[in-house]
Amino acid sequence: MADEMSEEALIQRHKKERKELQ
Repeated sequence: MADEMSEEALIQRHKKERKELQ
């Protein structure tokens, strides 16, 4: 469970960073 939450948080953070880059 913790792993899944961590992965989702990482993905969301990455998506946000990518959006800011574009």
